[in-house]
Amino acid sequence: MQSEARKAELETNLTTNLRRRKQELEAVISSDDDESMVADANSKREELNDAKVLVDDTLDQLKSENVSQCCLISIS
Repeated sequence: MQSEARKAELETNLTTNLRRRKQELEAVISSDDDESMVADANSKREELNDAKVLVDDTLDQLKSENVSQCCLISIS
């Protein structure tokens, strides 16, 4: 009788511990997903900023080329 009670107690403890550990692991996975999303967002933000700089540089080059062409046409 005592051994059956002890066995039931151990099973209950094991089940409780496994459930708690599962919740902890799910929380860690969820936390990693959030951190991963933040890292991805930061990476995309940097890419966007780099693209904006490239577009601005290209526009500046085009403007200077247009000014140069206008000046050459006026001189001709």
